[in-house]
Amino acid sequence: LKQVDEILEIYDHIISSKQCISMADMAIHGKELKALGLPDGKLIGDILSTLFVRVLEMPDINTTETLVEMAKELKKNKSV
Repeated sequence: LKQVDEILEIYDHIISSKQCISMADMAIHGKELKALGLPDGKLIGDILSTLFVRVLEMPDINTTETLVEMAKELKKNKSV
């Protein structure tokens, strides 16, 4: 029961601080990547997946400006 309370406390913190818990919570989506000139398809999905992992590791980077800049670098380097 103590573990359940601890998990609920952590979950409440995540929700109240509006941290990203799914790709839908990210500050950018496919439309922003298309606006950067990326074609529909696997590359957009790969970039979004890479950005999602980074946002999970560093929640503070979940801003449109930061993620767009990171996406531009990923597109340029194709290092997804």
